[in-house]
Amino acid sequence: MQTAVALEEHRAGLLHLISRGEPADPIALLDHWLQAHALGHLAILSFREDVGWFSEMLREVSVTKWTPTHVLVRERIMSIALRGAWAVGQLGESALTLYLPILRSPVEPLEHFNAVLALAMVSLKHPDLASDVRAAIAEWASRESGAGFRKELRRSFALLLDDPGKAQAWSLRWCRALPPVRTAFENRTLGTEEAFGVTEHDFVVFAGMNDPGDCAVLHQGLSPAVLLLSQLESRSAEELYPPSRLIPILMQPWCPESTVDVLRRSVPPAPPSPFS
Repeated sequence: MQTAVALEEHRAGLLHLISRGEPADPIALLDHWLQAHALGHLAILSFREDVGWFSEMLREVSVTKWTPTHVLVRERIMSIALRGAWAVGQLGESALTLYLPILRSPVEPLEHFNAVLALAMVSLKHPDLASDVRAAIAEWASRESGAGFRKELRRSFALLLDDPGKAQAWSLRWCRALPPVRTAFENRTLGTEEAFGVTEHDFVVFAGMNDPGDCAVLHQGLSPAVLLLSQLESRSAEELYPPSRLIPILMQPWCPESTVDVLRRSVPPAPPSPFS
C-alpha cells in the first residue's frame, strides 16, 4: 500500500507531462516501470500463503470502492494485471465484499474490468461462489446501452467457467501470436525441453503471462486477460515465473518509450477540433 501511494504521486507528474506532449526524465520513467512491476510481485508475495491477515485488515479498516488490484490493473499491463488476479483468487469469499459493489457502482470502465477480472479468478478457484458472481455479472452486463465491452466480458467469464478446456485452447492460440513466440518459432530457438527447461506449451503460456501489452483489449469478441486465467488457476506463485534463461527471449529490454506507451493508455483522447 505504501508503494502504491508513492507510485500514485509519481504517476500524476508523469501523466501531466505526457498529456502535454512534454518529455519526461528517463530515470523517472524507469522508476515508474520498476515500481509498477514491483507491485505485481508484492501482490504475489502477500497472497501466496495464508491470507487470513487480509480478512482481519478488512474488519478493522473501512474501505469504500477500494480494491487491492486497482493499482495493478490501472496501467493496463497484462503481466501485472494477471498477477493481481491470481493474488485475489486466493481470498475467496472476502473478495466478493470488495468487488461486487464495484459492479453496482457508476465508476470508470477500467474499474469494472478490474472487478470482472478479479471475480473471474475467484469463481475459478472457488466454484461454490461462482453462481453469485455469475448473476452479478449478468445483471451488470444487462445495464449496458450501445457499444461497450460488458457483453464481451460476460461471454469471456462464461466460457472460462463453463468450458475451461476451450478457454485454455483459445488463450493458447492468442499467446502463440505474441511477438516473442513468433520470433522464437521463426528463428527456431524454440526446440527441445532440454534447451530451456520448459515444454513448448509452458513457453507459450509464459509469453502470455509476461506480456507487457494492454490487458483491457478484446480479441475476436473475447477478453484475453480473462481467458488467460485458465492458464494460471492451477499454478503456484513460483510457477508464475519463467526460468531465468527464458527472460531474454520473452522480454524486450526496457527503453523510455516502454513506459511512455503504457502511460499513454491513461491519457484520454483529445476531443476533435471544431475547425477540422
